[in-house]
Amino acid sequence: MDTVSKGSIKAQLVSTSCCKAHWIISFSQFGECINAELSGNTLWYTREIFAEVLDSIEFRINDGVPPIDEMKGHMWLPEHLMKQQEFCRSAEWVWGVLWLYTHIGYIENFSTAGISLGQLLELLVDKQLEALIYVGMGRLHIENELSHSLCSGCISFNMQFISISR
Repeated sequence: MDTVSKGSIKAQLVSTSCCKAHWIISFSQFGECINAELSGNTLWYTREIFAEVLDSIEFRINDGVPPIDEMKGHMWLPEHLMKQQEFCRSAEWVWGVLWLYTHIGYIENFSTAGISLGQLLELLVDKQLEALIYVGMGRLHIENELSHSLCSGCISFNMQFISISR
């Protein structure tokens, strides 16, 4: 197994065709970038640069770990998330990927901003919900039909999570 020096893994909040505030994983090393996105029950990889990143949480890759092309092979794909398509599960999935990478030693225990894994899931959900509320030109005009303006599934997931955990 080849090993390399530091790069980073970022949780990035982006707008996609199916969700206005969707978390992805972005691997970055030696000027190369690979994005991983769980959409529905499919994991997509792309080298596309997103025009607008709404928010980002960065973790440094530890020395002595495989290159990013190999790291992506250890992506967390739990069966319960792969079966459920009725609402966006990107925050839960991104947290799971970062948790796994921390526990197998691929990334540091805290983000570059000092965020721990214990704080991460709540922060991902909060930032996603904020972005859904404020997406667009500063403020979103919430209409009766949320599905025209937002990923209503993201709102359903976030409201369920908040009501259960708080």
